[in-house]
Amino acid sequence: MSSRKETIDLIQEAFSENQVQIDRLWRENNDFRELCEAYRECLRACRYWHASAGEFSDPATEYEELLANLHGDIVRFCRQTEQARGTVHRTGSAH
Repeated sequence: MSSRKETIDLIQEAFSENQVQIDRLWRENNDFRELCEAYRECLRACRYWHASAGEFSDPATEYEELLANLHGDIVRFCRQTEQARGTVHRTGSAH
């Protein structure tokens, strides 16, 4: 499986409540794709450190915190995009 396909599948599963926004952002926004790639890589590192060093190792804890931050960033990205689209739909323009 390609890393892009693996990434979008992972993100759609992890953020199933935002699938419409994720699909659109994945197609249209390079920054969002990079954020999703960072999430996938961080998740991979979390799993590695949990398996090799244990749940309470320093690297595992640091990656858990980073993963939580990336999760929040993805959720905010989806919300902000949806709010911006709602403004455009209500007023007919982005202003």
